[in-house]
Amino acid sequence: MLEKCMKARSDYFEPYLALENARAEVMLREIDAFLHAKPKDRDEMFTKFMIRGDCKEAFMAWNDFCKEAKKNNKSCLHTPTMDTLFKCMKAHSDYYHPLLTVFKTAEEHFKKEIKALDTREGAEPDAD
Repeated sequence: MLEKCMKARSDYFEPYLALENARAEVMLREIDAFLHAKPKDRDEMFTKFMIRGDCKEAFMAWNDFCKEAKKNNKSCLHTPTMDTLFKCMKAHSDYYHPLLTVFKTAEEHFKKEIKALDTREGAEPDAD
């Protein structure tokens, strides 16, 4: 719902959406690096990595949810199935550590960028 609203008012949210897209691109590059994957092989290698670990069922539930969500132009991020998957991955961090590190690093970078964006916007003079 929030994503839909943000896209409808993309002129206002454009800086945030640009940062969100940049974060996704960075995460994909980092995932490719730790999987030693080419972008065209990413999905297959990512799936294999995920189902080899103890979170196979949680991953498959999230993956199925994502397929349905995409059919309906919905997001599969920030959902209960994703929360379940992340809880499982954290509980089995010995195996999922490389992926958790990618997510953590991307999130920290995103937060810094948002803070910098807020600081820049707060410093801009009003256009009265």
